[in-house]
Formats: sequence, C-alpha cells, structure tokens
Amino acid sequence: MMVRRFCMFLLLSLAAVPVSCSGGRSGKVTEQMEPGRELEMEVGSYYFEPDRIVVSGKGTIVIVMTNVSGDKHNLTVENPAGGIVGGVDVGAGATETLRVDLPEPGTYPFYCDIPFHPRMGMTGEIVVQ
Repeated sequence: MMVRRFCMFLLLSLAAVPVSCSGGRSGKVTEQMEPGRELEMEVGSYYFEPDRIVVSGKGTIVIVMTNVSGDKHNLTVENPAGGIVGGVDVGAGATETLRVDLPEPGTYPFYCDIPFHPRMGMTGEIVVQ
C-alpha cells in the first residue's frame, strides 16, 4: 500500500515538472547579428536567452554562454539537414564559448541535449538569411 502511494506521488510529481520548471521566461527573445561576430547567451533553468538568433549571411558566429543556473547544461547546434555542427557543455555558474560555422542559409535548430531539457524549453534556432 505504501509503495503504491509513493509510486502515485512520484508519477504526479513528474507530470508537473515541465510546468513548474519553465524558468519563468515568456516568449521568444530574438537577437540579430552579422556573421563573424560574438553573441552573449544566458543559459538558465530550462531556457536560452536569446533563443532565436538571426544572422544576416553565411559565415561563422561565436556564442559565449553563461550558465546562471545551479545545473549543468549543454548547447547543441544542428544544421538544416539535422546533422550536429557544434556542441559544448557549460557547468553550473560557468561560461563557455562555442564557434559555429553556418555555411548556408536556413534554420539551424539548437537545444540542450540533457534528457528532458528540450521538452522543458531549452530549444531555439539560428536563422541564416
């Protein structure tokens, strides 16, 4: 009986996680930039800010991520075809740099590859015009 109650409590708790851990962010934050430039990104409890980056042409960008949360996160970037073009882990309270080559126009999705983090809001996109 006690095990059944614990299992029910655990299931209900896990069902509420995406709602209660949204990081308090609302809406998309877009940053526009030129290729060859550096962008500062805040990584927090289940969000990236900015979570939409618009680049005015193909080239390379540098993303400097500062993790303001108490948990490890990751930034993984895919090309428009779905292949991974870059990724870096960023520890709690740490800052890391990722250089990303953007050789063609299109949308490059990015996300935290830690299980459940993308579902909790850790996704975004780089749009190369």
